[in-house]
Amino acid sequence: RTLAANLTCPQDLVVDPLSGDLFFDDVCFGAGSDNPSLFRLRNPSSANPTLEVYATLPATPNGQITFSPKGTIYVATAYTQQNPPVARVSGTNGPQPPTVTTLSGVNSIFWVNIGNVGPDGEARSLITFSPSEQKLQLTDISTTPPTITATLTDSGGGIIGPDGCLYIPAANALYRLTDPTGGCRFIATNAKP
Repeated sequence: RTLAANLTCPQDLVVDPLSGDLFFDDVCFGAGSDNPSLFRLRNPSSANPTLEVYATLPATPNGQITFSPKGTIYVATAYTQQNPPVARVSGTNGPQPPTVTTLSGVNSIFWVNIGNVGPDGEARSLITFSPSEQKLQLTDISTTPPTITATLTDSGGGIIGPDGCLYIPAANALYRLTDPTGGCRFIATNAKP
């Protein structure tokens, strides 16, 4: 069934771990098609789901969205710029309207995933894609300035599976990224608070 209609370029559909609502952004860019909105579809399983603009992101076009288990939202924005920023948006359990903060020193082309979290469920590191080096990297956002602790060349971003591994599609192959021991310790996309 149709949940929302008349949208230009909706993409990156993700589920809020706190409310179960659906979130997405607009990836269009070009004359007249830019939309900096982060959309929320409330009560998607109800007979009458409600579409609203949850927050306005700092720039366009927007890329991937990811949630920390605590409910904080991270979005890759302005991915066609030289140093595309990553925005942090307060979750549905925070103040309304939500706060939108650009993470100083954190840049990523289109992709962003949660790497590791602290005991409170908040992100301590993000998996980003370096605009200058074209490398996938683990960006520690718990330090000031953020530090990069690992890089992977010849790869783009991907999705973290329920097993905690990062899966990266490339041409006719699917790659699985693990830690050096073969373990998978990233935060799964379906992680709960």
